[in-house]
Amino acid sequence: MNASAVHTTNGQVPVIEGALPRAGERAYVEYEHYEFGGAAAFASAWGDDEKTAWKRLREKLEPFSEPVLDILLADAELGSRVRGAVADIGAGSCWLAGRVSRLPQVERVYAQDLSPGFLEGVGVQVYADQGGDVAKLTLVSSDFSQIPLPSGTLDTAFFFAALHHSLSPIPTLREILRCLKPGGTLFIHESPVAQLGLERDRRWSETVHNACEIPTTFNDIRYYLNMAGAVNVTWRRLDFSRNVFRRAVRGVLRATRLENWVRPPAYLFICEAPS
Repeated sequence: MNASAVHTTNGQVPVIEGALPRAGERAYVEYEHYEFGGAAAFASAWGDDEKTAWKRLREKLEPFSEPVLDILLADAELGSRVRGAVADIGAGSCWLAGRVSRLPQVERVYAQDLSPGFLEGVGVQVYADQGGDVAKLTLVSSDFSQIPLPSGTLDTAFFFAALHHSLSPIPTLREILRCLKPGGTLFIHESPVAQLGLERDRRWSETVHNACEIPTTFNDIRYYLNMAGAVNVTWRRLDFSRNVFRRAVRGVLRATRLENWVRPPAYLFICEAPS
């Protein structure tokens, strides 16, 4: 377990604080945006109240995350893996943590992200708005790659629409796997970029985007998981297009193995911590 401090919010939600970015580091830009109100101010323009604003923002910026979670939880085999101590890594507004906390087989939920202020304010509120059981919640404020939880703490971890925010994805995945019990399950949802557009997307990320964001392909994610030591890695392609023509075109691209080069679908990766 990394060095950490523990306190509680005004609502008595435990908060574990670990290592955070320092001024001058690239990740500090992301931390600053959330800790000092930039993210909350941006979200406020999306609705007349906080609950509506954050829901609309998720639908705009992470359009597949909630449908992917719905599919996962509705699947008998995958849903049965969500149990015991569960972590939402890169939790953001904590909507996913709130959703899974409602499951009776979930005993404890750890919501991890960079900003303690954002987690304690927006995170706890959105968690409650999702019908989350606040009695199960522990907030974890830390860097992705230095999570202040003991090894073998978790039965299940979610990493939804967040892998591309890690500046060191292989150490990050190793750290999440360390926190899982042997055989524990890690669910990753990502919408990879097209292989053909990778160079362009990475130039944009380097020169324009101020947050931590690394354009990542399907094959990148498979490589990261392999190098991190994940076992029993599988994945599901999820196409949410309602347009019959587009679905037919995607079917042709998939059959000819060009899909990930041109227009990747949303993916759900399922893997386990080594025994």
